[in-house]
Amino acid sequence: MAIPLPQSRLKTKVFPLARVEHRTKRPKDLEPPIQIHDPYVYGWRYLKYTDMHGQMQYEHIPLTIEDILHPQEDDHRMHAYEHENICRYLGNVFQKQTSSDPQSVVLLDVRTAWDKQDLRPHTPDISVAFKVKEVKNWSTFYEREEGTRPNLIVEVTSPETRHLDLDDKVKEYAKAGVEYYFIIDHYQRGGKEYRRLLGYHLRDKSYEELKGNEQGWLWMEPLRVWLAWTGDKLVCYDETWQLMLDYAAESKARAEESKARAEETKARLEAEQRVEAVEAKLRQLEEELRLLRK
Repeated sequence: MAIPLPQSRLKTKVFPLARVEHRTKRPKDLEPPIQIHDPYVYGWRYLKYTDMHGQMQYEHIPLTIEDILHPQEDDHRMHAYEHENICRYLGNVFQKQTSSDPQSVVLLDVRTAWDKQDLRPHTPDISVAFKVKEVKNWSTFYEREEGTRPNLIVEVTSPETRHLDLDDKVKEYAKAGVEYYFIIDHYQRGGKEYRRLLGYHLRDKSYEELKGNEQGWLWMEPLRVWLAWTGDKLVCYDETWQLMLDYAAESKARAEESKARAEETKARLEAEQRVEAVEAKLRQLEEELRLLRK
């Protein structure tokens, strides 16, 4: 959450433009690091300190690639429009699928501290945990305190940090004991756009890649849903292969259905009124004819 700060006390460091130096191993199929012209491309954090006059000051610090892999609480990370839409949609679908289980929780962009001394915290885009004793307002989900860890994690790749999701996190989530790990991958190469889905299932402390069906959909066993790309849109299907709409689309569909029912009711009432008017006219004519015959 952004912290409103007095302008006079906010200091911003100026950093020279430089090429990104990745400190983590990158898969061979990835393109070279892109030229970064914005020192805050990954995000920022506020460093609070007391100056020599005893005044509280805040320093604007840009995040590094290592901060994205292992963030601190209150880091401000940058996400693209598509990234936010996908996470919002999946969060709604996952909450719907787990609504009957009071001990399940769906976490969006919540930091997770693992119960392993040699494994630093991560902040998955989406994580789902089961056997949660009590739902809290977490900023960090501590595995040791909660007695459980996320069973399923989803990461949506971004161009500047894609290699972390495809390589570093595959290793580290396996080490953490996350049973299912899914990656929603969207990238460009040679001027073309590519979209794919990757899924992993933990077996004997290492991940095995999940195979999709004929359409390339991936089955998310803990949630009982299919994950799929349909063109440039990420969607989910339920066990009966019915498309699961997002909240906005579902609300629109319901509104259109309600409007159609209202129009149908209006048309039926107008038709009934026309019939009643015709019947009334016929009765009037019959009465006039009867009077003429007398």
